[in-house]
Amino acid sequence: MAAGVSWRTRPITPNVGATVEGLDATRVGEADAQDLRAALDEHKVLVFRGQQLSSAQYIELVRVFGEPVVDDLDPHEGHPPELDRKSTRLNSS
Repeated sequence: MAAGVSWRTRPITPNVGATVEGLDATRVGEADAQDLRAALDEHKVLVFRGQQLSSAQYIELVRVFGEPVVDDLDPHEGHPPELDRKSTRLNSS
């Protein structure tokens, strides 16, 4: 994690998964995005607890990790199409 980052990860198990603590997921800048991608690479699964995100904010958080890929062929009526997507193509950066 870069110097000055105000959030941290806490491992869930010794081998996989971490909870992201202290991050306001509605305000993820490029430095945070880079560190989140590095944390995902290290822990393989990230959990963001207690976030109150609108649909649009959720989509923006997902895009930190890559562009959503359509996997769900049965979209949910009334939801933005991005919320029906279950995976992302990871950014190459």
